[in-house]
Amino acid sequence: MNEIMITVIGNVCSEVRYVTTDGGVPVASFRVASTPRRFRAGSSGGWSDGVTTYASVTCWRAMADHVASSISMGQPVIVHGRMTQRTWEKDTRSGQTLEIEAYGVGHDLKWGTSAFHKTTRKEPEPADGESVAIDLATSFERDAVPDADEVAA
Repeated sequence: MNEIMITVIGNVCSEVRYVTTDGGVPVASFRVASTPRRFRAGSSGGWSDGVTTYASVTCWRAMADHVASSISMGQPVIVHGRMTQRTWEKDTRSGQTLEIEAYGVGHDLKWGTSAFHKTTRKEPEPADGESVAIDLATSFERDAVPDADEVAA
């Protein structure tokens, strides 16, 4: 399957929205705006802004937790992920939206500094039935291999 991978450099232009799905999976989303800026040589000279492109960014699981606690509106970011384009209709309006399922999000260090703090992955708590199954499996493993003395007897 062909996927469009894209890297966008821009600014966060919405608050980060953080929710948890019914299945308990964290999801964070925000909008990013990217505006090209070009130097115009000639009589007027100087810099001018191009057309701003907006994209909706979605982050899942651990990245959602990290983005929600690290990124805020107005900050410069670099987003890398899978791009899709969705057509929508609401009442009499319609349009298209660029969406990015993020594989990576970080601050654009061209404009400032950032501090990185590695998180440790927590082992999931076993469900009620799982702990019994784990105990049984452990006891089978202990009892499955006879000691050398037992084999000789």
